[in-house]
Amino acid sequence: MVKKTSHTIREQLRSAVDSWVHWPRELSERPKLNRQLGGASNSSFLVASGENFFVIRLNTQKILPGLNRDAERWVLEHSNLESIVPSLVYWRPEFIVTTFHQGEQFDLDKHRELLPKIARQLNRVHDLSTPAFSKLDPSAHLSAYLENKQIVRTERLNRCEASVRKSLPTGESYRICHNDLNPGNILVTAKGVIFLDWEYANVTPPAFEIAVFAVTQGLTNQQTEMFLNFYQGAADIDSVRCYQRLYRLLEILWWRLKTGNQVNMENALAQFLDSH
Repeated sequence: MVKKTSHTIREQLRSAVDSWVHWPRELSERPKLNRQLGGASNSSFLVASGENFFVIRLNTQKILPGLNRDAERWVLEHSNLESIVPSLVYWRPEFIVTTFHQGEQFDLDKHRELLPKIARQLNRVHDLSTPAFSKLDPSAHLSAYLENKQIVRTERLNRCEASVRKSLPTGESYRICHNDLNPGNILVTAKGVIFLDWEYANVTPPAFEIAVFAVTQGLTNQQTEMFLNFYQGAADIDSVRCYQRLYRLLEILWWRLKTGNQVNMENALAQFLDSH
């Protein structure tokens, strides 16, 4: 099923499909639209040419802090990650085409036994030779959000920022990380687990990556500690907990930029202060 889309999206999709003649695959016919897929930031579509299925992601023109599509391309083209990332078929600044994998979204209640596997896969990613991209310091990442003109610096927001910054870890190692492993970006297939949508990939501390995973998956403290035991990489529980607080604040700011709703942000900030 295809949702109602704007004229601009339809034209962008048509242009992306027209590029099929440049895809390094032997296709017998122009790909046809199958259905629209999910996505909070971008519009993604499943297309098919004969028995071959591909995902076309139309990149949002709204550049949010942390987006790094050069790093995303580096990851998708890295041969050591073939079993845990989609294969890159075609790349343009306006869109990307990747292979399609049939599966279901990761659900903690349903797929709890996969946590050790996901931890070990993250270790594989973080163990890669660090690419020559600028480091994304989590503290500077927070500053980038706060400096956005759409963010109103209220007294409550200032209190939240101060409570986060006072306990941030220092001296962390930096590795290539996904940085957005929410449930929608983890696909459980018959062959294993695949990490999708790498557009927020950056060279960051692994502890921040694990904090993002723990928050977006709703891991308990015990589950987070168990995850770290299986991960066995450059991250400790104290750093992860500090970054969890930072990421919760980043989430609030991200949704403020996404929706423009100041009232919801203030309510979320109040809850943040109550819980910390």
